[in-house]
Amino acid sequence: MERYLLIRDKMKTRTINVLSIGAYKLGEKGLYAALRKERLLKIFHCSDIPVQESLLVEKRPDIVLVDLVRRDFSVLEIFKMIQSMALHVPVIYLGNLSQIDQIKKGKKKSEEIIAIIKKGLNSDLLARIIQYEFYLTQKERDLAEVQNLTHIGSWNFDLASNRLTWSVEHFKIFGYESENAKPTFDLFINAVHPEDKERVIKFIERAKSDRQPCEFAFRIIRPDGSVRFIQFHTHLATDWTGQVVRMYGTAQDITEQNLSDEKLNQQTNLMMSILKETSDTIFIKDLNGKYLIVNEIGAANFNKTPEELIGHDNSILNMPDEAARKIEESDRQVIRSGENQNYEIELMIKGEKRFYLSTKGPYRNKAGKIEGVIGITRDITDRKL
Repeated sequence: MERYLLIRDKMKTRTINVLSIGAYKLGEKGLYAALRKERLLKIFHCSDIPVQESLLVEKRPDIVLVDLVRRDFSVLEIFKMIQSMALHVPVIYLGNLSQIDQIKKGKKKSEEIIAIIKKGLNSDLLARIIQYEFYLTQKERDLAEVQNLTHIGSWNFDLASNRLTWSVEHFKIFGYESENAKPTFDLFINAVHPEDKERVIKFIERAKSDRQPCEFAFRIIRPDGSVRFIQFHTHLATDWTGQVVRMYGTAQDITEQNLSDEKLNQQTNLMMSILKETSDTIFIKDLNGKYLIVNEIGAANFNKTPEELIGHDNSILNMPDEAARKIEESDRQVIRSGENQNYEIELMIKGEKRFYLSTKGPYRNKAGKIEGVIGITRDITDRKL
């Protein structure tokens, strides 16, 4: 019980709404009468089971107390009726040892309940237990909200009991409803894409044997057939002998990021192919006329490589002054007007007179602000002859 005695310092000052379900109203002698005096607890009482939905909507309880001492219902009847209410808040059962044992036998194996022996329980300790459970619930809700926003789920695997637990977001990532699926290692590994399954198993086994955290990415196939990309982080906890007793970590859905990266790579490859294979000169300059991008054919016309031109303006090309002025003026006009410009220019390329048609337009950033000039220049000498 020590953890309950330390929780008050961590609690916020928000009043906790407590719905008490029992045969006797809070206000009589004993435990409940003292509980009503707690400053941070607001107690509401209801003797009917199940509780009317309108009362739940009106009172909006944070915690529900259920006293198992009744003559009108058996312990299991009370337990089943409370379950049928789908309260979505912590429920604390109070009773004797025999009554609590009956509940434990009647619950599902994976189900967790909060049950306290009423005998010897004082109001101060009960108040702290209520505060503690409310505190944990708030923390769990905050964590669930963060995980939902970031699409990061968490998991915990107790090797001794072979028990695997997933957060709500982890269920969502893998395409399951937390109420309808029990997390097991088989459920996890069967969701992994067949082409990635062997690699994932090797990563996990290596983490266990090396006793080191690791991270890796893989694909899963959801029950609806959709494929998702997952970034997995694995951490380990060991006992005093150094034996791994627990594995835990996170799973993040990176599908959109992965598809964006893939799309960006495709666009980059397409752009590089165009720059490399075209016979036209393609370039991008900044506001000062310095080359940001230029393809190989454009640089080769001046016996340069793209690397030699990038970061420099046209002065490095040693072209005639008149041609240089014409190019610079057209660049400035594009930047001033924000409109495309077309013009013809005559240049000496490798000792031979060549004619070019140049088309330029403004180079803009994502916000639409002009940051330079983008253009393409085509050799039209054959048309002139």
